[in-house]
Amino acid sequence: MTALRVDTRAPSPSSAPKARSSSRRRKSLKGAVGFVVILVLGQLLPAVVFAGQGFPTTVEIGISMAHILMTSSTWLAIGQTVLGWIIGFTIAAVLAIPGGLAIGSSPSLRLAFNFPVEFLRVIPPIILIPVVVLLQGPTLNMKISLTVIGVIWPVLHQTVYGLRSIDRTVKDTARIYKFSIRKNITGVILPAALPYIVTGLRIGATIGIMVAIVAEMVGGAPGIGRELFLAQSNGQYASMMTFLVLSGIMGMAINSSLRLVEKWGLSWHPSQRSN
Repeated sequence: MTALRVDTRAPSPSSAPKARSSSRRRKSLKGAVGFVVILVLGQLLPAVVFAGQGFPTTVEIGISMAHILMTSSTWLAIGQTVLGWIIGFTIAAVLAIPGGLAIGSSPSLRLAFNFPVEFLRVIPPIILIPVVVLLQGPTLNMKISLTVIGVIWPVLHQTVYGLRSIDRTVKDTARIYKFSIRKNITGVILPAALPYIVTGLRIGATIGIMVAIVAEMVGGAPGIGRELFLAQSNGQYASMMTFLVLSGIMGMAINSSLRLVEKWGLSWHPSQRSN
């Protein structure tokens, strides 16, 4: 009878990078296929399903984008949108992170602010546009205010949740060893809460750019949103779709950039080691 042989040799160390590289290539290929499918559908649907309705095809949108990106007014509009978003995002982060740390660290504050925070964070910032426009007009300040409202709540909520996630044993250990305030913050609070804070910033940043663009569309503040609205009002549907695509690209660029920052800044955290 032939004995059954079991190969107990460890896999070659060089096989792991090759497997990861192959996996990345497959993901890139699938993403490229999906992108091509969208482009083909964008060319066929307007000609077949929406024929005669003036809906632009992929080629028409591409031609319009090539023309629009060559004009200085487009880059000025992009800069105006990004400026309002950056200022609003920064103000919201400066307010939400310390506020979340304070609320999350104190059971009394958490109990006092639980209902106001939960109530206010479910109110869509978009419905506040008429009120903010009435107070500030179609200005940069109006766009900044609405962006702050859109960003502040996810960051605040994630910060509070991060502190609540700290294990009771860790808190008791820090108390028993009489950690100083500085050591408690750097050794206990920040390592536990930072992944949640970064996630809140990434979510808030994406919401913020959407709110800024809608504020421009509805409130009339200068930027990509107003250019989109003007193109639609004038029946320039290829230009309208171009500004819509540019808005999506801006949102994707912001989200992808913050994901890279998150991966680099939290490389020590278990949630990032498998990525």
